[in-house]
Amino acid sequence: MHWTWSWWLFVVALIVMTFISLLAGAAFAFIITAVVGFLF
Repeated sequence: MHWTWSWWLFVVALIVMTFISLLAGAAFAFIITAVVGFLF
């Protein structure tokens, strides 16, 4: 496979977006837990 700058950009973007989705998922789970804990 020929590694060009676009492939490196793709890999970096993939890692960054995965990290952001992970943080968003953790925040979403925290919010759901807080809401459920508040209601029940």
